[in-house]
Amino acid sequence: MSRVPVKPKDFEIGRPLRWDIYDTHGQLIMARGSVIAGEREKDEILKRRHVRELDLRLDVPSGNDAEAGSESRREVRVLLDETRIQPGEAMQIQSSLDSTRFAVRLIGYHKGKSIIVTNPVLDGAPIYLKEGQAFISRIFSGKFVFAFPCTILASSVKPYAYLHLSYPTDVVGVNIRKGERARLRTIAAFDTDDASHGAGVIVDLSSGGALLLSKSPELTLGRHVVLKFKVAIGSIEYVLELPGCVRSVRANEEEPTLGDGYGIEFTNVSPEDNLVLSSFIFQQIADNRTS
Repeated sequence: MSRVPVKPKDFEIGRPLRWDIYDTHGQLIMARGSVIAGEREKDEILKRRHVRELDLRLDVPSGNDAEAGSESRREVRVLLDETRIQPGEAMQIQSSLDSTRFAVRLIGYHKGKSIIVTNPVLDGAPIYLKEGQAFISRIFSGKFVFAFPCTILASSVKPYAYLHLSYPTDVVGVNIRKGERARLRTIAAFDTDDASHGAGVIVDLSSGGALLLSKSPELTLGRHVVLKFKVAIGSIEYVLELPGCVRSVRANEEEPTLGDGYGIEFTNVSPEDNLVLSSFIFQQIADNRTS
């Protein structure tokens, strides 16, 4: 988990802390829920440059407000340099919610000046984007997605095609939970650990696993498989081959012609595939919420 220096706005005297606070060596100083007694204690925390976790998984309120408040309380506003994003992170730029998403990669950024990203490519050729054109940018980093508005400051073709984007005052961060599920229908193939093969339809997908509808007799409880399917992020298509294990089997009464439902838990997914999978899931969830 990334940690950032605490700031005066992060806590109020007499109110419970929303985060654990650590010293610069990683030792817990004050647990979440503790109360700052007075100005002297607050000043001491700030002077010693203690840190807190950049944790977007905020508490869900109890009672009738739980469902309504769960989405808003998963979002926070932070500075871009607090996100600890790294060069090479996957990004998307999009001019509007119903327009094409362009997939790019973060090259780096100069704080307060600009963000440098690769130029989007279509069919092997760079896409021309005009200076001053406005976009919404999304950066996918681990289990988080950070979004902010930007404009193209400059584009260059030497020594390779890249863009300078305007630097945001702050970004909105959202935690994509491990159990976050995307509803979809996509054809998939699989190989089993005894060299058998089969196919089915994925109807439910998360970073931790998938629900596959299949009539293949090769799928049995406990069977290890490699699930293969295509996903598209922006204009780029990826073929994922994810190792997993069949953890559950259930009858499919709604669409029996597609076979039974098999719950597959992903295991030992590579960091590269996990990044693509998380990005695709977020894209599907965002599409479903705006459709």
